[in-house]
Amino acid sequence: FRFPMTGEHNLANAAAAAGAAHQVGVSLESIGAALTSFIAPRRRQQLIAENAGVRVIDDFAHHPSAIRVTLDGLRTALAPQRVIAVAEMRSNSMRQGAHRSGLKTCFDSADRVFVLMAQTPQWDMASSLPSGATVSTDFERAFDTLCAEVQPGDLVVFMSNGGFSGLPHRFARWISENA
Repeated sequence: FRFPMTGEHNLANAAAAAGAAHQVGVSLESIGAALTSFIAPRRRQQLIAENAGVRVIDDFAHHPSAIRVTLDGLRTALAPQRVIAVAEMRSNSMRQGAHRSGLKTCFDSADRVFVLMAQTPQWDMASSLPSGATVSTDFERAFDTLCAEVQPGDLVVFMSNGGFSGLPHRFARWISENA
């Protein structure tokens, strides 16, 4: 079957759905057609802008395991020049450090990492991130830095269970006008 989503988690979900459908009598031909024409929900690896070789993706990933499989899948499927990960850590569990052990390696498929928070975390998040990651509560400064660093061929992936104060779509507009 062909399936338009990337990442092991999406493929596992598709395989489970296909297996369940086949078990109740849906033909393999119908299953294949459904998987091939699948349209992902909003904010699931959603391409929100593409200009001058820069692609901007919005995704709901917001904890280490989801961040990892999202970045791994996009890197493999899209083979970008660079992957720039922009993650908003806004959940209570993230602010309190419940996921700290998974942060160091969940960004392994990213070449550049920005971690943004509306509030200062209750723990030293920077020490649990890959070296070179930018950690900030200043969304404006992060936006300016991202705009200055993006290059043709880059894939910029915004990941959050929130809205980043509109940052992904603002960056998408900037890319459409300036890249």
